[in-house]
Amino acid sequence: MASTPDVATRLLRALTALDGHEFWADDVALVTGEELDIALATSHQDVTDAHLVALARRHAGRLVSFDSRIARLLREADIPLLELPNDEPGVG
Repeated sequence: MASTPDVATRLLRALTALDGHEFWADDVALVTGEELDIALATSHQDVTDAHLVALARRHAGRLVSFDSRIARLLREADIPLLELPNDEPGVG
């Protein structure tokens, strides 16, 4: 996990340079969109994570994150959308 902003930036650059990386436009409406299942959020900190899950769902992609707390924001059908490197088998 990144310990400083500089390390996080270098890690992000390396990950986005990988084959298969695709930039997704932020085309999920935070308040009015149906893709965002905000009912699964338990705090204000979950809103951004729920938004990222909604983007993965909308673009039929995968969200790769080191934050395993995102898993609690998934509907059953969304489990394949999340990849958690170095996490327990079954998610990722």
